[in-house]
Amino acid sequence: MRVFWMGMLTVALVWALLQRYTSTESDRIDNLIVTAIAAIFTLASLVMIAGTFRWSIRAFGLLCTSLATAIIYGTESCTRNVSHRPPQEPVLDLARAMFIVGGPLLLFGLISWIGANWNPSKRVVNERDYVGPERRGDCGGRRHYDPPYREGVTT
Repeated sequence: MRVFWMGMLTVALVWALLQRYTSTESDRIDNLIVTAIAAIFTLASLVMIAGTFRWSIRAFGLLCTSLATAIIYGTESCTRNVSHRPPQEPVLDLARAMFIVGGPLLLFGLISWIGANWNPSKRVVNERDYVGPERRGDCGGRRHYDPPYREGVTT
């Protein structure tokens, strides 16, 4: 929860700083932001493709929506900074198709995941989703998080 509130504080500070700029300065900042968003979503999509070996519905939906976001912001960045003409319709249609297919898949995958893993009595998600590989036993047999065994002590 600490990370959440520190992140929100950072967003509020950046928002306050952006209120000081004029529209001409904001246009340069917007160009930089649009280019950064395109680059970040492109890199995130490439990492997902390279690092995912078993695709779930949720993961494929997230990939499609991330690629669509990268395409939309990438074409906007090219329009603003390079070509100064509207992007070609087939490129935008590809982004639209990815959103149309990926959005519902992502939504269905999230709802299914919540239904399978949410435990309202403990107000936490399934433990296997937020512990590291050491806890799951994927670390060469070492289990760093297990407390030492003491006879006669129960938890």
